[in-house]
Formats: sequence, C-alpha cells, structure tokens
Amino acid sequence: FSSNSEDVKQDNTKTVLTYNRKLIKEGSITFETSDAKATKNIIDKATKQFKGYLSEDNEYDYGYRIQHNVTIRIPSENFDNLLTSISQSVEEMDDQNISVRDVTEEYVDVEARLKSKKKVEERYLSLLSKAHNVGDILQVENELARIREDIERVEGRLRYLKNQVSLSTLRITYYETVEVENSFGFGKKVGDGFENGFKGSVSYTHLRAHETGRN
Repeated sequence: FSSNSEDVKQDNTKTVLTYNRKLIKEGSITFETSDAKATKNIIDKATKQFKGYLSEDNEYDYGYRIQHNVTIRIPSENFDNLLTSISQSVEEMDDQNISVRDVTEEYVDVEARLKSKKKVEERYLSLLSKAHNVGDILQVENELARIREDIERVEGRLRYLKNQVSLSTLRITYYETVEVENSFGFGKKVGDGFENGFKGSVSYTHLRAHETGRN
C-alpha cells in the first residue's frame, strides 16, 4: 500500500506553488504606562473590537512596579489592526518584536500524508471485510490499529497548524512604576532592581481552575 515518495514530493511542490500561503504571525511588545487601569481598558476594548480573546492575563507586584503580562489570540487578518490600536496609546515602546513564519510546505505535506493514510485505512477495511480465518482478521485489525494511531497523530498536527495560522498571538508586557518611600520619608520612583521580589500573580487560567474546583 506504499506510495511513490518521489511522486508525492513532486505533487506537494506543485501544490505549494498554487496554495494560499499559510503564515503563523506572532508578536510581543513591552512598554511603561502611567495608568495601568486605563491601559488595561484600552487593551480589552481593542481585543473585543477585533474579535480576539485574552488567553492569559497575569499581574505581578514588585513593590516599586506593577507589571502585567497579557497574551491575546486574535484572528490573523486583524493582528495588524490590533497592534496599531494598542500602539497608538503608547508614548514609547521599550521593545517590539514581530515574526512571521511560513508553514505552507509543512501544511501541504501534513494534508497529503493524512489523505494517503486514510486511503491505506480504506484498503485495510476492505481486506477485513474479506478475511475469513481468525489469523487474517487479527493481522488486519492490528494493522488498522497502527494506521489509525498514525492518522490521529497527523490530524492533531494539522489541527495545531490550522489554529496557529487562523489565530495570531500578541504578547503584551506593560508596567506602571509606583512611588515608594525611602528612609527619609520622601516618595521616590525606583526604576531598576528586583530587591522587593515577587509578591503575587493572578491569571485567568488559575481563576478558571479555582472556579472549576468550587463547582
């Protein structure tokens, strides 16, 4: 039941040339804000406007700085609009990284392998219907179990690629520097250092787990 690998490779190459490009877009930005609450409202509003959702929202209190780490999944066609909308409210970016990865060739290859394996499965099913002795039936069933495991594995990879292509990821880190009193009682903004350490975090994932356990 094996296919000619060279023929499959040539067919895949032709398909890639005429295929809609499958791109995975990801980005990350970091910036300081003078009003973390207002920034959160801007991010939430833009996320809803462009039909995305927050997959993660963590808050860390370092004493001298309140930091938020947010991860947004957004339809790929809306990624640039979301980034522009949020960036317009930022005075100065500390860091910005955008990457685009072309997975068209892998996408086409996975689809071709899935199609090929399903054809093999059909042939085994046909053999099973014609098998008459226990030995033949067991042998075909073992092969069917093996090919079905392969199909599930390939289907899982294809689902992952589809998800990553259809939804882009934007990771946002924004922080607000707060005043702390020094030994002389004067307020002071501390810009560097982690001497106060980590004090806590809140995430949607943890909240959902807590609610699930409570119900």
